[in-house]
Amino acid sequence: MKKTLSFIILLLHFLIVEAQSFPVNLTANVLKDYEGFKKGETIKIDSVGHTVVLSEYSPPKDVYYIKANGQGISVNSKIGDRLQFNFNNVSDIWNAEIISSVLTFLNKKGDNFKWRIDAEQDALQFLCNVQSSRLNDPYLENYIYSLISKISPAILVDGRPGNVNIVILESPELNAFTFPNGTIVLYTGLLSALHSEDELVAILSHEIAHFVLDHSYQNYTQEMSRKKRAEFWAAVATGIAAAGDIYLSSKNTYYQPGAITLATAAIASGIAAEVIERLGMKYNHNQEYEADELAIKVLRQTGYSTDALATALARLKESMKTERTNVQYLESYSHPALETRIVKNGQPNLSNRDIKFEQIISFATSTSAILKFSDRRYRQAYNLACQNIENNVGLADDYLIAANCLLYLEDNEISNLNAYNLVQKARLLEPNNINYFKADILTLLRLGKKDEAINKLQEYHDALENMKSTLDVVLNQDLWHQQIQFIDSNQEWARQMTIKLKGMR
Repeated sequence: MKKTLSFIILLLHFLIVEAQSFPVNLTANVLKDYEGFKKGETIKIDSVGHTVVLSEYSPPKDVYYIKANGQGISVNSKIGDRLQFNFNNVSDIWNAEIISSVLTFLNKKGDNFKWRIDAEQDALQFLCNVQSSRLNDPYLENYIYSLISKISPAILVDGRPGNVNIVILESPELNAFTFPNGTIVLYTGLLSALHSEDELVAILSHEIAHFVLDHSYQNYTQEMSRKKRAEFWAAVATGIAAAGDIYLSSKNTYYQPGAITLATAAIASGIAAEVIERLGMKYNHNQEYEADELAIKVLRQTGYSTDALATALARLKESMKTERTNVQYLESYSHPALETRIVKNGQPNLSNRDIKFEQIISFATSTSAILKFSDRRYRQAYNLACQNIENNVGLADDYLIAANCLLYLEDNEISNLNAYNLVQKARLLEPNNINYFKADILTLLRLGKKDEAINKLQEYHDALENMKSTLDVVLNQDLWHQQIQFIDSNQEWARQMTIKLKGMR
């Protein structure tokens, strides 16, 4: 009777207007006396309860509690220190964390249903605005969802309706973040920096932990500056309009690797920075450590390497050092030192590579190679393209990027011949693609084959003329003008180069 007395007294002063119950299957060892349970006992928790209650003297209040050994027990800030939960599966890990961490906060602050609706709408608006930046790779998405099914909670026992889902954006940045509704945004730059399934699961588990622990809501306060949604998104749209125009022009079928600018990243990252600030998605030291600790528990429970998170973070650190750039993924508010997180989370193994995993993410790697090339990161672009080529999943773009990078980085007989051979392999994969003429011509000139280059220039000019004859089927006038400009400028270059090379014989 003593076990439930405080809980009963709590509810007697309220009128219960709504009740929910969410089943769990947890056991816990009592480390210190808690709500009538004595130290040394083992209790069975079979559900989490949620009521919305009214009082004559106060606003509606959310009350969360657990049902242990058949009796309702209140949840307070001591529960995490007093009960030691036992885990039989991944769901047990998430349920225990919600009970010991999230319910306590919700009992203090309430569920704030209106904020959650706003956050959901912001997430949907974000996805709408970055639609053109999404990576078109259903295979990779399907693969990641198969991983998520192993590591994410089936339901959230505090009653939140969201579920874990993913969006992959084309961007060279080493970035990932999670909306309050469970949408995990992964950038191709981050994916291509990883080299094993274990590392990806570690990153996903860390992001899921932020979602399960409701960190965004914990960071949100009424004092936080929040523009009205229409005003906020109008400002964002204005800021990315120019980048969007450039990006759309780069997506036509006549693009050249290198012509795709960082507009893709500008669209995705420009919006992301604003939304992260708006929705409390900048995490403090303790929240990052909590997410790391939970990720390690999930890795252990599912049989993945418990050093995978340390390895993933070390790879990001290595990329940051190589490219002399900041890693947005590691720049949460008052973010703990990266070295500290790596040391706390295990022993990194940077020599480990899972070729099958690298093959699975190859489209993301190709995209990152294109964007690195556009950003004049030729060595990094070359390494990414060669990774796909070495793994037998190289696209025509990978071969072409590798060839162009060699031309920009080296000038000797071996490198020039390698570049020429790479261009020929690209042409074999896509024989009708006009974008390979320039690289073909330039490699021939590097090899001293001027006559062959002159012949190739004439082929290029004729191919461009043939392309022009088909443009009357293009209905979009802006796109038509862009293509005409592309054709005219390159035909002029071909004519001028032919005259120049004939004069240099």
